[in-house]
Amino acid sequence: MEKLTFILILVMFSFLRLNLYAQIIYTDIQDTILTFPENVPGIQDETNYIYFDLDNDGEHDFYFYAHYWEEWLSPSAPEYPFYVMQLQSINNKGVAWFEGCAIDFAYGDTIQSEFWLDGGLVFLDILGSYAECNLPYQDGYLGIRLTENDNYYYGWVRLDASTDTLVIKDFAYNSSPNETIFAGQTETVGIIESSREDEVHIYFDGNNFRFKTGKPDYDTYTVFTIEGRQIVAGKIISENLTPSFHYKPGIYLIMLKNSHSYTMKKILVH
Repeated sequence: MEKLTFILILVMFSFLRLNLYAQIIYTDIQDTILTFPENVPGIQDETNYIYFDLDNDGEHDFYFYAHYWEEWLSPSAPEYPFYVMQLQSINNKGVAWFEGCAIDFAYGDTIQSEFWLDGGLVFLDILGSYAECNLPYQDGYLGIRLTENDNYYYGWVRLDASTDTLVIKDFAYNSSPNETIFAGQTETVGIIESSREDEVHIYFDGNNFRFKTGKPDYDTYTVFTIEGRQIVAGKIISENLTPSFHYKPGIYLIMLKNSHSYTMKKILVH
């Protein structure tokens, strides 16, 4: 039977946030649902798709698909069902991959992977093979990247996932080549990585952020949430980097600067 294809094109509402250093390009979309095709009589091979354009250049970069088909195994199982749900990159090896699955990162994780492939499973149920890929999860972040002229542009796509349904919510990428992006990061927060090698160590003592090894050669500090919202900023005057403040549990970014260099640190507050 001829394969039937239903293509769902995402309607995008883009909110671009730029600055002089790294540029996080964030795209919010209406929640878009992907399910397996209905098993109607006579339909034996069918796929549903959702495409998305990570860099908003008018060309699709990735797509999710949900593929259902049937095979004759025996007279007692003449229509044995097969299910595959996967994230696929179109032009390059752009999916963070581990043991067959697209990696679902936790909020605030750095998007990085030892392996990047053309596609990664979200769910698989075929004869002799079954993979749930950490399902179910809500607000999981699949790692993705674009490749251009040997440069990588890292990003994420956020979704809820179960064995029969995906809900794609939004996505983002760092338009500065080979720069970091954190899962869930939607705004540019300044300089993403250090401009020099240094030994600055920061920890949270329950009230404020402190240096472990004395006051370093930086003049100012700025503390951001992982989403890019500035919390507090000021001059560095002692080993107590910041004044006492009610920091909620989460991941914070601390940027240190002087007239000739800078660094960015990611600190977890429990």
